[in-house]
Amino acid sequence: MIRRKIQLAHVDLNLLVALQALLDTSSVTRAARRVGVTQSAMSHSLRRLRALLGDDVLVRGRSGMTPTPIAEAMRDELTAGLRAVQATLRSTEGFDPAQATHHFRISAPDYVHLRFAPRLVAEVGRQAPGLSLHFRAFEGLQAAQALVAGDLDVAVTGELPDMPEPIVRQLLGREQVVCAVRADHPDVGDRLDVAQYAALPHIEVSPHDRTGLVDDLLATHGLQRRVALRLQNFLSSPFVLLRTNYVLTAPEGVIDLYRRSLPLRVIQPPLELPPVLIFMYWHERNHDDPAMRWLRATIAHAFGP
Repeated sequence: MIRRKIQLAHVDLNLLVALQALLDTSSVTRAARRVGVTQSAMSHSLRRLRALLGDDVLVRGRSGMTPTPIAEAMRDELTAGLRAVQATLRSTEGFDPAQATHHFRISAPDYVHLRFAPRLVAEVGRQAPGLSLHFRAFEGLQAAQALVAGDLDVAVTGELPDMPEPIVRQLLGREQVVCAVRADHPDVGDRLDVAQYAALPHIEVSPHDRTGLVDDLLATHGLQRRVALRLQNFLSSPFVLLRTNYVLTAPEGVIDLYRRSLPLRVIQPPLELPPVLIFMYWHERNHDDPAMRWLRATIAHAFGP
């Protein structure tokens, strides 16, 4: 037989399924039974394979049919290829978290991470023990760039303006902004007026050194606060409050997490501070992916009350 260059576009992929069955069983009859066709149909597939490959594929030996050296050399790559095709097709059927071994990449600033990550990790451990999570912290539009580049699956953060069009978002929740002081603060009662608030030493949690909304609103009252401590994350802030007369202005969800175990007091700020909006962002190419849909639903549930 004359072997020739084979173009995949001209190949009936059902022949590859037949070929695998023939190689595994070394029998036209058993191969037909495995694939679910008649013996005559499998014999026809074998003839087509011989014509396609320019090789006998199966030849008679002392103990029945045996694969030719050329067919035998194809076995491992054929099996791996068909498994890969099957896995690709199964990915469109749905997502079984109990069997999944995915690796998800999530970005969230620390105050959002504190808000939902413990519940998310616990839920993933319960539903999908084979999954792994990698948390990263991208600032601002860096998250959008990472989503576009495929370096990130989901970003959970505050509102990001001017997001590129391929990025989809979902509102997860609104966090009221509150003030926190130590429970036995000597200068703070149940309420704060604007002047008293401005006079207190403040903890400012921000990755930037510039002034923010609190400073702008105080300026409208002709007041200026003193930022006694500037931090880039919330991790140590409640412990600083316990040892000082400082005040922290932060999303209520973060303060509540610490207040459960630390003697802190929450007070409403004397300024009209808008709530912090928390969104989940993802790239539109992942919008209908079953695994990503499951991840987003699980994050939304973890962010709930």
